[in-house]
Amino acid sequence: MSPRTSEQNEKVRSESINRILGAALKLIAKNGFETTSIAQIAKEAEVSKGLMYNYFDSKEDLLKAIISNVLEEGEKLMINHLSDDPVETLANVFKWFFNDLRSHREEWKLFAEITFKVNKFDFVQELMRGKLREYVELISSLLEQIGIKHPYEEALIITALFDGIGIQYLATGQEYPLDRMEKHLVKKYCNK
Repeated sequence: MSPRTSEQNEKVRSESINRILGAALKLIAKNGFETTSIAQIAKEAEVSKGLMYNYFDSKEDLLKAIISNVLEEGEKLMINHLSDDPVETLANVFKWFFNDLRSHREEWKLFAEITFKVNKFDFVQELMRGKLREYVELISSLLEQIGIKHPYEEALIITALFDGIGIQYLATGQEYPLDRMEKHLVKKYCNK
C-alpha cells in the first residue's frame, strides 16, 4: 500500500475534525459544557483522545471552533437570502431565522447555554457582540429602506425577539407557535 497523498491526508484530517465538531455539538447541547468530557466526545466521534488534542488544545478551544463553525455556516446561508428588494430581504431574514431554529435545534441549545454563561467565556461575548452588531446593522438598514420609523431601535427589538422566541421554543418545544410567529413578523414588517 502506497503512502497517502497530501490531499488524502487533508481529507482524513478534515473528516476527523468534522466528526469531532459534530460529536461535541451533539453532546454539549444535550449534556452541557461542564458535564461533557473530552473522553465522551472522542468516543462519540470514534477518535482517540490524543487525536482530539492534536486538533484542539482544550475543550474551550473545541467550543470556540464549534461556535465559529456554526456562525460561519449561518453567514453563508444568510448571504443566500439577500436581495435588491429590502422588503424581500427582511422577509427572507425572518424566514431564515425560523427555518434555522427548526432545523438546527442543537446549535440553538448550545448558544442558549453559553449565552447564560457569557462571563465564563470571554471569546463568546466578543463573538456575540460582533454578530449582534452585524445583524442589528443589517436589519436596521432594511427597516430604514422600507420606511419604518426608528429603524435602529426596531432592529434591536427584532433581535431581542429572536432571542426570546428561540428560548421559548427550546423550553416548550412543539407547543410554541413558530409558524404563527413567523407569519406575524413577516406581516408586521414586510406587508406595509
